[in-house]
Amino acid sequence: MPTDKELLIKDLMHKCDCLYRENSRLKEMVSTQPLKAADKEVYEALLSDKDAIIAQKEAKINSLEQRVSYLERQLYGKKAEKFIKPDAQDRWLDFEGFDMLPQEAEAAEEAEKELKATREAIIARKKAGKQHPARKSLPENLEREVVHIYPEGYNPEEWTLLPGEEVTEILMHEPEKFYIRRIVRHTAKRKGTNEFKTGPLPVMPIAKSYASASLLADMMIGKYVDHIPFHRQLEQFKRVGVHLPASTVNDWFKDVADLLRPLYFRLWELVMQTDYIQSDETTIPVMNDERHKTVKGYIWLVRSVMTGRQFFYYDKGSRSGKVVLKLFGKFRGAIQTDGYERYEMLDAKKGIILLGCWAHARRHFWEARKNDMQRADYALAQIQLLYDVERKADDERLTYEQRAELRARLAYPILVRFEKWLVNEYP
Repeated sequence: MPTDKELLIKDLMHKCDCLYRENSRLKEMVSTQPLKAADKEVYEALLSDKDAIIAQKEAKINSLEQRVSYLERQLYGKKAEKFIKPDAQDRWLDFEGFDMLPQEAEAAEEAEKELKATREAIIARKKAGKQHPARKSLPENLEREVVHIYPEGYNPEEWTLLPGEEVTEILMHEPEKFYIRRIVRHTAKRKGTNEFKTGPLPVMPIAKSYASASLLADMMIGKYVDHIPFHRQLEQFKRVGVHLPASTVNDWFKDVADLLRPLYFRLWELVMQTDYIQSDETTIPVMNDERHKTVKGYIWLVRSVMTGRQFFYYDKGSRSGKVVLKLFGKFRGAIQTDGYERYEMLDAKKGIILLGCWAHARRHFWEARKNDMQRADYALAQIQLLYDVERKADDERLTYEQRAELRARLAYPILVRFEKWLVNEYP
């Protein structure tokens, strides 16, 4: 049996069809019969009114069709698309327009009140810390070099040192320090035999190279952790008298990358074995040998949320769906992304749940402030409250389980209110 909304849509479509026929009749009348200027203006005005009414009816039909489609997804859609339950109890669909229920409004207001109080407390504590910064003590694990300073003219035969000392600690630093380890291997002959043995050469990271593991590790950390390019590192080395050719360092880099390859694939495995990951692609300039200039390429970052492990992936700078399938085709769990359309193909795969990102959703509401500041600001305020939940969890250093409980208690009521507001405000 058709619902009231379906009957309304059917009625509107019938009226719209009648308006189309009337509009066509008037247009034909204007084009086939000679009219006076005044009559023509009247008919053109009528046509304009009819066009406006038709456009209005079409917009209404489109809105209602989307509303019905939305309701059908909640009732018959995939599990990931259905309404989630509040505090593991129950929730029913509101076919009268998704009005806020009293208990939902009360829960949202209480959550908002608590979150705003927490926000103000955190901000006040940070301001107080900035106004009275505490001087941090120097690390205890650092080597201490003690220098004794006695009073000018001090002589033990004439002066007696008093109990107590005034101690001042200053942090010292030595410039880049290099030294050469000279490996001398000896050969021996067993007495009475022709057996000879030479001391074995320690395994080197790069064959036939004078680069030690410590030097290579320090240079890689400088490049990828401290963001110091190789050419700047080489300039630092020159200041202490060590001159290394850039071509040699580039060859070392390739060899180190080969050595790290097994570690890279093991890291890949560990990340993809978890059930909650985040993925993002970002542009990087790539040198094109044919064009002799840089072109835009994409590098992918995949991160395990629970462990913090992550890996990068590069496939000729591609951002295509083939890369998505190669990376995530066998993954099972939740993938959080920025909403890039290529990820949508994963939604049809069994065992994969696509999650959105509030930071990216927030950008659209921020841009909407130019056209509708009042509603955009309301949406931004709701998202801010969701961020306050995470800020509260970080501030209290909650475990994952405690964080989940906090979200269920504070974030969920805000989400319910925000969802119903969005549905009702959608044109």
